[in-house]
Amino acid sequence: MKLFEIPFLKNEKLSLDSPIIQSIISHGMKIIIGLGIWIVGFWIIKKINKLISTKMGQAKFDPSLQGFLGSLLSFMMKGVVVMMAVSAMGLELTSLLAILGGAAIGVGMALQGSLSNFAGGILILMFKPFRVGDLIESDDKMGFVQAIDLLNSTIITPGHKKIYIPNANVISKSITNLSTSDYVRIRSRVGIRYDQKIAPVKDMILEEISNNVAFLLYPPPRVDIEEFGENSVHLVVSVFVNPNNYWTSNYELNDLIKQVFDKNNIEIPFPQRVVYQKNIPA
Repeated sequence: MKLFEIPFLKNEKLSLDSPIIQSIISHGMKIIIGLGIWIVGFWIIKKINKLISTKMGQAKFDPSLQGFLGSLLSFMMKGVVVMMAVSAMGLELTSLLAILGGAAIGVGMALQGSLSNFAGGILILMFKPFRVGDLIESDDKMGFVQAIDLLNSTIITPGHKKIYIPNANVISKSITNLSTSDYVRIRSRVGIRYDQKIAPVKDMILEEISNNVAFLLYPPPRVDIEEFGENSVHLVVSVFVNPNNYWTSNYELNDLIKQVFDKNNIEIPFPQRVVYQKNIPA
């Protein structure tokens, strides 16, 4: 059965038995099968990733490893699916791999930063300078670690902002992990008048601190003279708190000191300027 004729092919008539039509059908079917493998494969990978994440959580797997291993396994499985799809389409894998190998050299040079980040992620998991849930400070950024992925680590700030820090930066720069200890110190500075008795002020502040459950009694809190300023004696109040309460405790300490001063009529000095106006005779 003749299907159609192409005018500029004078002597060629196409039918279902034509080699051209058979070739188009064959290659078309391969492309459809390849795309099917791609779509179904990625859908299955999504389900597998979800299942792995659930099982890791149930097994109380190290949260620091969950995100990293999940991303790594997903990347590897997607690579396998792509190779299967390409093979199903009838493309030569050896030729494709040779092309990809050559391209990988150029891409690798262009993505040196990404490779450094990947290596940084492995080092983080090996040496564990911090884990998911830790309060860290790195590169003037502070927050709780939410995830450690292939290329970056995610922290959540007090303002609930997500900050993505490249793993290479985390490894190459100093890291302060506030969660490695059972307690951390916070400080608040305040000034009092020079004619104010210092000992009673210290006792009142320390008494209020001892009655507040947000502050630890060991190591013991302190109130010390930090320096003598132009207008006041500068006191520094030091207390230890649980790392998880680091930010809120700072605010609570400031509020406590202000309440003690208000309750006992203790004045916080501030610079004052007195201007004398001289009357000039007319």
